[in-house]
Amino acid sequence: MSEYLVFRPAELEDVDPFWMVENGIALSPHFLGLQIQAALNFLTTELGPNLSKRKSLVPEWMGWWINFISNFSDDEPKFSSSGRLVSLNKLSSKFGELASQGYLTAAAFAATMEGTVGHRYFLEEIKHLTIHSAIGLEGQGYFDRHPERRPACLPLSIRMRMVALLGHNVFPIPDLPSGIRENTHYEDIFARTKALFYCFTWGDSHENEKRRRGVPYGIPEARFPHSSDLAERLMPEIGVSYLFHELRILREQHYFLR
Repeated sequence: MSEYLVFRPAELEDVDPFWMVENGIALSPHFLGLQIQAALNFLTTELGPNLSKRKSLVPEWMGWWINFISNFSDDEPKFSSSGRLVSLNKLSSKFGELASQGYLTAAAFAATMEGTVGHRYFLEEIKHLTIHSAIGLEGQGYFDRHPERRPACLPLSIRMRMVALLGHNVFPIPDLPSGIRENTHYEDIFARTKALFYCFTWGDSHENEKRRRGVPYGIPEARFPHSSDLAERLMPEIGVSYLFHELRILREQHYFLR
C-alpha cells in the first residue's frame, strides 16, 4: 500500500472554508506564497523511499506557483477579499443572471485540484468553453467516506485560492447528507449552481453519471504527473496490472517520438 503526505500548517487549522466563501475572503497571495514555499520544503525533505521522486517532481509544481504569485502586489498578512470565492447561493444568483443575458456558464467538481500542471491544463481547457465557470472542491468529509482515495496534500483553503487565482469561481462542496445517494447529492449541487455545462475528463470512471448533470463538456486527459506521484511517501506494491500500464505508456511514447 502507498502512503501519501499531507501538508497541514498550524496557521490554517482553524480556517473554515465555508466562512471564507460566505464573507468573500481568501488567503492573501502573500500568505499563500509563504504556505506554498513551506509545502515545497516539506515535500522535498520528508524522509521516505519515494523522496528522490518527490525531489525531482515537486519543484516544478510548487515552483510554478511561487513564480506566479510573485506577479501579485500584496502585503496583506493572511487574508484578502476575493470575489471568486463564492457560496452556492451567491453562485446560483450570479450564474442565473449571466444565463438571462445569454452567457455560457460551466461547473466542475474535483476531489483535489491542487494546482499541478495537469490541474492547470484542465482549468485552462474550461476557459476555452467559457470564462464564466465554477469549481467545487471536496473537503475532508469526502476523503473520510472514501479511504481508498488519496487524500488532498494541500488544505482546502489553499486549493480554493489556487483555483481563484487562475480565474475561476470556487466553492467548497457541502458534505453528503445522511441517507442521500452520493450521485444524487452531486446532481443537486450542480442544479444549485445554475451552470449550463458540466465539465469532466474523458474516460473518467464516473463519466456516465457526470454526463447527466448538465450539457456535457469532455476534456481530453493529458499525460502529466498526477498529484499522487508528487505527494507519495512510500512506493506502491508492484503488480502485473501496474507493469502493463507502464509498458503501454512506453509504447505510446515510442510511437509519438518516431
